[in-house]
Amino acid sequence: EGLHAAKQASAALYDSSLESLSKMSQNDLMNIFEGAKLSEISPEPGMSAFSLAMKINCFKTDRDAQRIITAGGFYINHSKVTNSSEVITPGIHILPNNMTLVRVGKKTYHIVKWLM
Repeated sequence: EGLHAAKQASAALYDSSLESLSKMSQNDLMNIFEGAKLSEISPEPGMSAFSLAMKINCFKTDRDAQRIITAGGFYINHSKVTNSSEVITPGIHILPNNMTLVRVGKKTYHIVKWLM
């Protein structure tokens, strides 16, 4: 069981495919990305990457958000997002397990649990 958990953690951290993240529970993600902030939110039609970032408190100001996103310091499910108006899409940004992993910079993680 420990080996399986270690392999799962490695896949979540280093495999950029969505498959490994899609198979994880909220508890798995919280254990692997220790210190990540958990936010539970409802999806809104047309929600942008910028709106998501602000809603889960990734940035202190709108200006910081725009600057860091366009500079390439914002990731959703291991994919760099540089367009702050990119629309959050189920299957790409919202995984089948209704979770999303957001990273700001090198090691600040946020886990989003979508209330469907």
